[in-house]
Amino acid sequence: ASFFTCLLGNNDVLGYVVNGGTPNVVENSTIGLSVDLNALSDATEFESKYDDIIGAFSNMGADGVCATLPNVTSIPYVTTFTVEKLKADYNYTKVWITENDGTTVREATNEDYILLHASTSITNGDGHTQAVPFSNYDVLDEEEVILAKSHTLTLNASIKKIAGSYGYPVADMFTYMDNLSAGFTFDGIDMSISYIEGGTFSLDGIHPNPRGYAVVANEFIRVINSYYGSNIPKVAVG
Repeated sequence: ASFFTCLLGNNDVLGYVVNGGTPNVVENSTIGLSVDLNALSDATEFESKYDDIIGAFSNMGADGVCATLPNVTSIPYVTTFTVEKLKADYNYTKVWITENDGTTVREATNEDYILLHASTSITNGDGHTQAVPFSNYDVLDEEEVILAKSHTLTLNASIKKIAGSYGYPVADMFTYMDNLSAGFTFDGIDMSISYIEGGTFSLDGIHPNPRGYAVVANEFIRVINSYYGSNIPKVAVG
């Protein structure tokens, strides 16, 4: 490679977030290995492997740009079913959830999120009463949100440190996407990160749609042009 872009690490947080912090342990008795596929990745191991990758590009003399991880707790998969929305649109008086320990049931606050896959549970009437709360799998509660954000910032610190040690610029997607959360305009088109009507994310509530990816690409292009003095044209978002 003569030039690379590196946006690695989303899935080191995403699995934990979209599964409500619930584990998914896979056993392999042949080699004696037990792996939780939904766990937040070990930060030390992530840093070591990220360094291996960027070091390999550096050793071959490639130019490139690295990127931090966006805040995946702000994607529509997490933020669409807020407590306020359930009360306003789904006739909830109170919203009852199961906390991350899998047993404690409490009333949800505005800091807790009912995940997008819980639409079936909403249809079934879950969460209206303490006796039938939303399951832990359906909820990213306040403690899990804080943990996911903190872990993302830890991984981003490693990304910035490693990129800097090899002399590569960083597209700070964490800050960039957070700045767009209140809404934005590209090519005369009003957009936001709201589910469906925001026009940025696909229907899975996790991945951007083509316009959303164009917005992401333009930030990469801006950083590349600024650092390398190039004149790559921006993508026409419209």
